[in-house]
Amino acid sequence: MINVKEVYDNYILDKRDENFSNRYEGNEAWYHGSGTGLCMRKHYFQSVHQIPPTEKDSDTMRLFRLGDLVHGDIQTAVKLDAEKNGYEVYIEEEVQIPTLNVRSFIDLMTVKDGIIYDIKTCNDWKWKSMFGKYGDGKPSNNYALQLGTYGLYYKEQGHEIKGLTLAFYNKNNSHMQELNVDLSFIQRAKDYWLKVEELFKEGIPPIIYGIAPVEKWECNKKYCSFFEACGGGMEFPKATKWDITDDEKNELWETNK
Repeated sequence: MINVKEVYDNYILDKRDENFSNRYEGNEAWYHGSGTGLCMRKHYFQSVHQIPPTEKDSDTMRLFRLGDLVHGDIQTAVKLDAEKNGYEVYIEEEVQIPTLNVRSFIDLMTVKDGIIYDIKTCNDWKWKSMFGKYGDGKPSNNYALQLGTYGLYYKEQGHEIKGLTLAFYNKNNSHMQELNVDLSFIQRAKDYWLKVEELFKEGIPPIIYGIAPVEKWECNKKYCSFFEACGGGMEFPKATKWDITDDEKNELWETNK
């Protein structure tokens, strides 16, 4: 008798290793575009020191796999629609910005429209924080800056970027909704990566809220694959709402060395 869970978990690990081999092996020194706007020390551990990340638990890996499957379905649907209706679309195209040492892969770009899409699966709590009764209608700074990095690449390739869009898929109930990201995040993404390069000239960045980590939730063993290598990061008061605005984070990128 087989253990279905164990068989599936091993399959997911094999798919992860295959993806790493195809996409990242030999490219370990590049920073990852998906990390735009997040903890700068993570980039240092991952791409400069190249420390092996800690393993994710099997539940987390299954959630990642679910996200991959949703991404693949949406991308296939768009590809078939493009073939049917005669428009050009980029799917999973590699993005490289050598001047900033950033590399990634985009989900979708409709070429004629000049609109870049990033697909995000999320849980119900995240969904309600954006689209619920008391939601703010805004995506996370990280998601917006990630799209800004892609926009920066295509802008430098001579494309006119007319829109940046996040397509959200709620894993709890399969609802979908899109959010547009302001084009100013293209320049903001560039500023972020320039700050990374500036700080790294001096070595590993200091632990300062707004730089490392940028978001409070990052300093958590569950979410950070370099938590132990970093020495446990930063502790935040649990009973207070200690937060800084995006503008204050940008100011920290400009002033801290």
